[in-house]
Amino acid sequence: MSSGSFAFRSYALQSVTQLFEQRRRKAKQSMTQSLDRLVERQIQKALAQGKLRGIEGEGKPLPDRSGEVYTDIATSVAFRIMAEAGALPEEFKIKKLLETAQQSYAEATDDDAKRVVMALIADLQQRYNIAVEARRRFMAP
Repeated sequence: MSSGSFAFRSYALQSVTQLFEQRRRKAKQSMTQSLDRLVERQIQKALAQGKLRGIEGEGKPLPDRSGEVYTDIATSVAFRIMAEAGALPEEFKIKKLLETAQQSYAEATDDDAKRVVMALIADLQQRYNIAVEARRRFMAP
């Protein structure tokens, strides 16, 4: 086999691969657009039929979930369901305590109170980190 023949086959394979990738991206984009249109139609239909009236949270802004940006969707949904049921994971409970302790530190005026609160913050921070690590290890594949 000559080197020219090999170069042509390599170029042809690369061209076919690029063409395949372009078509795959277009198909994916088209599917996403179709799904977006379908969802929008269903929302408009539900609005017209009045099915979205009187639901919890109507007229209120969406909750801030910026903290969920770096977690996977399944974990976020699981935590949200647990929170709505009143069963928060240990790390969430500790995080709330930690935020309260930090607020107490900011409001403390004398040095003794600040030292006590700082020790509490250090303890809560350590417990929080342990709880987060335990969840990550438990959820790891």
